[in-house]
Amino acid sequence: MVPANVGILKLQTPGAYTYPENGIDMKMVFKHYLLGDDTGTDRVLSQIVFKQKLFDGDRSDPLLVELDNHTFTYQGWNSDKADIENTLATSTRGCVHFNARRMLKGMENRQKVYEEEGCHPGLNILHSEVFSYSTFRRDKRVALDLYEMGDDTAFEQLLKRMQFKQRLEDGDRSHPLLAIVDNAYDLGFTYPRWNDDIQTVEETLIHSVNSFAEFDARRLYRGMENKQRVYSGLDLHPGVAILNSGVFSYSGFKRDKKDAINEYRAGYDSAFEKRLDRIQEKQMMQDGDRTSPVLKTLDRTAAFSSLKRKEAPRKMLVFSPKNKEVSPPEQETPKMETVTERTIVIEKKVERFVPDDCVICLEAPRTHIFSDCGHLTLCNMCAFKPPVSLV
Repeated sequence: MVPANVGILKLQTPGAYTYPENGIDMKMVFKHYLLGDDTGTDRVLSQIVFKQKLFDGDRSDPLLVELDNHTFTYQGWNSDKADIENTLATSTRGCVHFNARRMLKGMENRQKVYEEEGCHPGLNILHSEVFSYSTFRRDKRVALDLYEMGDDTAFEQLLKRMQFKQRLEDGDRSHPLLAIVDNAYDLGFTYPRWNDDIQTVEETLIHSVNSFAEFDARRLYRGMENKQRVYSGLDLHPGVAILNSGVFSYSGFKRDKKDAINEYRAGYDSAFEKRLDRIQEKQMMQDGDRTSPVLKTLDRTAAFSSLKRKEAPRKMLVFSPKNKEVSPPEQETPKMETVTERTIVIEKKVERFVPDDCVICLEAPRTHIFSDCGHLTLCNMCAFKPPVSLV
């Protein structure tokens, strides 16, 4: 028997949680639990525990202790503090504490700006008169927003981008990617519209506000190289040859191949390799090969579920009119006995509980089944919502 989640058992204790709308959260945690999502179950359980503590006035959470120990005086700090508490109480994302801590860092930065002391040195650079390129004011506004949001890393990266743009304005094109752009006609690109792609690389590098613009520009240029390889048929990724080998026959392969090639042409080599692995796994399933670790796990789970669904062995008891148990019916009754005994057969069956509610919303009755398994699972509304519906 699989042991139940300890948190789930506590949920079933009457009066354990009394904060408002705790019933909605309990439905959500049972939804994750019944779907086998242990990570989601634990996150919602943590959220329930945190909400109850907050409702009881317990502010012992380390982040709340740190928040309460700060003194803020800038305009709107009460609203920002409430936002942090709401994030901790309502978000089920794995990075909820990271986001809340970043928000707290943003409050600290706003207080420093308000007091005009202890600010990041980059703010002095932003407010200086060293920048003169055309989109400086827009970039400055975005940088200040990042700083006040507490995202110091993104703020510093964007400041570097702004300094790079100013060097371009001053005529400095020594960046390696810009050197490639300036000599693009000598690099041997011949596929259609390659000159448009090289312009996109330059525009991404120069004009993008995104602090990761350089990474994007490098990925775009890698995509140009892959497009040229596909066009010329030379120096291709080994996975492309596998896709073109003709060994795949499962339904949907053409669509998967198109998606994989598009990712390769876009410069997403890692995503291309992962999709290729999935394509090969699908073909293995088509050929009856279920040696993949994921398929082995699924098969073991299905076998266990099938075993659990089987009926328990039937137990047959024979009773005399005086309600006393006698020998099993297959044994012969002694010939000397002339009294005909009336027998009563008692059959014991193990019944499985099958909930009537939709497994998604846990509210409406089930009306739709999955094909081809035939399980009655979804209500009329959830059956036509993404990601279930493909319409």
